[in-house]
Parts: sequence; structure tokens; C-alpha cells
Amino acid sequence: MVTHVVMWTVRHKDGQTRGEVAEQLKETLESMRGRVPHFESLEVGLNRAASDAACDAVLITRHRDWAQLNAYRDDPVHREVAAFVADHTDSRAVVDFES
Repeated sequence: MVTHVVMWTVRHKDGQTRGEVAEQLKETLESMRGRVPHFESLEVGLNRAASDAACDAVLITRHRDWAQLNAYRDDPVHREVAAFVADHTDSRAVVDFES
């Protein structure tokens, strides 16, 4: 099994609060369920900790193997979601590991 973890800090957009943007991000990421076949599970969490070091959102997907993770990265729905996320975030951190 391969676990893919991505964390972001959101960008304030169009007068929205940080929390509102994070909720939009969560909905968009979760929209991949049933539309992208290249993961075994998908989880999205929003930060509730009051810390300057905290990210705002996290995505955790689990993949059968590295080939499935690579297929996920190339999936057109994932690319569309990734573009939306990139437009609404300031920073991103990624960790991929065998689990």
C-alpha cells in the first residue's frame, strides 16, 4: 500500500474567510470520490488547531501500489481538481510513503 499525504494553507479569495475557502477545498477534493478510480481510500481533513505552524487542509489517499498512485496523478479529474486547489492555496507539502 502507498499513502499519499498533501497539506495546504489556503489563500483568502474574493472576501471569503480562510475557513470558507478551506471548506470549498474540502468539497472539491471529496468530489473525486466515485469519479477517480485510482485510489483505495480518500480522506480530507480541515485544521482545527490554533497554531501558526498548522496547515489548513490535508488530503490522504491510499493506493494499491506506486503504479496506481501515478495513474491517480495523471487522471484528468484529478488534474482539474488540482488546478482548482492550486488557485486557492498559498503553500503545499507532500509526503508519499509505503504503508
